[in-house]
Amino acid sequence: MAKEITELSTLKNQLARMEQELFESEKRYRIMVENAADVIWTVTLQMQPTYISPNITRLLGYSVEEALSMKMEEIFTADSYRSCMLVLEEEFRRENEAGVDKNRDRTLEIDLIHKDGRIIPVEIKYSFIRDTNGAPREILAIARNITERKRAEEAAGYEKQLLDDVLNSMPGIFYILDEDCRIIRCNRSHEWTLGYTPEEVMNRDATLLIDEKEREYVSAKIKEAFHTGHAGVTANAVTKSGMKLPLHFTGTKVVRGDKTMIVGMGIDMTEQKKSEEKLKKSVQELQDSMEGAIAAIAMITEMRDPYTAGHQRRVAVLASAIAEEMEFTGEQVSEMRMAGILHDVGKASIPMEILCKPVALDQMEMDIIKLHPKVGHDILKLLKLPSSICPYVLQHHERMNGSGYPRGLAGDDIMMGARILAVADVVEAMSSNRPYRPSLGVNKALEEIENNKGILYDNSVSDACLRLFNDKGFDFEWESR
Repeated sequence: MAKEITELSTLKNQLARMEQELFESEKRYRIMVENAADVIWTVTLQMQPTYISPNITRLLGYSVEEALSMKMEEIFTADSYRSCMLVLEEEFRRENEAGVDKNRDRTLEIDLIHKDGRIIPVEIKYSFIRDTNGAPREILAIARNITERKRAEEAAGYEKQLLDDVLNSMPGIFYILDEDCRIIRCNRSHEWTLGYTPEEVMNRDATLLIDEKEREYVSAKIKEAFHTGHAGVTANAVTKSGMKLPLHFTGTKVVRGDKTMIVGMGIDMTEQKKSEEKLKKSVQELQDSMEGAIAAIAMITEMRDPYTAGHQRRVAVLASAIAEEMEFTGEQVSEMRMAGILHDVGKASIPMEILCKPVALDQMEMDIIKLHPKVGHDILKLLKLPSSICPYVLQHHERMNGSGYPRGLAGDDIMMGARILAVADVVEAMSSNRPYRPSLGVNKALEEIENNKGILYDNSVSDACLRLFNDKGFDFEWESR
């Protein structure tokens, strides 16, 4: 009898421990569910909610009690509710299939209706909660807000379309070749120039579009571009109708991850063959196309931040005017203008929520911002630009006393072109509105240059800038006057 009492006591203790462990496990589970960033739903097979996690308030504005009292069709848009019902019907039918995975789930992107009427895009993952026999008893749904992802996708889609429009507007054939010389991207000029649609030439050996007598020479030039980084060649392309057409091709090597490609253009040289003057005109058109592409790259950067739209153009105007005032050569002035247009291209890598933040940035955000000169430098290295442009872009936030970034250069270690960009950038930025402050005005900007020349800014550059504004009536429409 004593033994039985002992065993019974032990059993009771074990049961008590199990109950306590179950209680603790359920407590932990509830804490995790109720603090999850996603919204967790359970509903009956008739779509009646049985549980909704507290994050429903953050997602849709309803309290848990309000959401539990609502029908699913009141929370879902009509199209989304219909899509969910079709998926559930399909999953119920699959239940009777042999070998069907009982642990399967389905993921949908749908729209929910916020309490204030807004449409909230979410990603919902569905799965069944099953009874001890494995039959569906309830539906478990986990909803995640994908508003920011959708915005990013829309922005990326817009920028891709803009880039396609830019490429298709170029006067010549644009192409990208892989290491097997296959065309992996091209513009609509293939159709206008050679008669082939982009779809007809995609993944085709590019040399097959060249006159057979010149293929070996063109192939050698393509290999040269892969080896040295750049090559050019004039050769006869063969149109779809069989006509020979002289084109001047250029190619520049670009490396992306483990892929090496040639990015190039082909310009029709028919008229240029007739006279030297027309040849010069074609070269100018090619240069104009490059400048247009550079302007398009700068425009894509600025379109991501409406508060600084036009900033790069105005910096280019002031920087080239300062260079002229300092009696730079025409070529050097042109390089300053190009550097001004491209100096902030590295901001394309910065998240828009930082670029457009309406208050002062914290230290981590500032550290991200400070990466843009190096990012811009690395992007521009891929283009065939004058050798001074990349270092100017890299150094345009350096200061004469060494307090700038990204390398903390000082004095003569900073290139003169970068010192000009630094002054032009500060004057334009202070004169314009920003998300976190209104314009401080030109006078305040010139006061900053006057007070810090020789400290932050180069003396000769500062003096040239001040003369332009104070003595010569410079404004940011200087070039159009």
